[in-house]
Amino acid sequence: MASLKSLKLKRVFAWTIYNNLTNVPPKEYPTTEEIKATLNDILPEFEQHVGEYVKMNAEAKEVADQASAKKISESELRAKVDEINEKFREYSKKEGMEIIELKLNKDTLDILTKQFNREKWGTSWMVNIKEFAELDKAFADANK
Repeated sequence: MASLKSLKLKRVFAWTIYNNLTNVPPKEYPTTEEIKATLNDILPEFEQHVGEYVKMNAEAKEVADQASAKKISESELRAKVDEINEKFREYSKKEGMEIIELKLNKDTLDILTKQFNREKWGTSWMVNIKEFAELDKAFADANK
């Protein structure tokens, strides 16, 4: 078995990467092999650490679906959105700042690193250059 590399980063960064990768249209991936590696190796490793974020995101999608179907009023929608946003904020302030460790084999880490460095991919994962620099360092450390 190939040795595993450790990518250590904040849980909230793991969520951002996971969420972005799951929302990239297949046509944006350069190869089907990269899509398969993302689906089979990268995302499952992230899922172990971002389950609560996935759950909150599913809740938000459910509320959006209810609003689209006119099953809830505008005021109910606002209240539910405010509640979900507050959950996200509170979780991100506490558990989101926790450093988690992703274990990836070298080939998988190489693919994820290429995705991070790809034009308009990694730069869109973070909201400011300080966070980008923090994530860039995490990738550099993992690739040593």
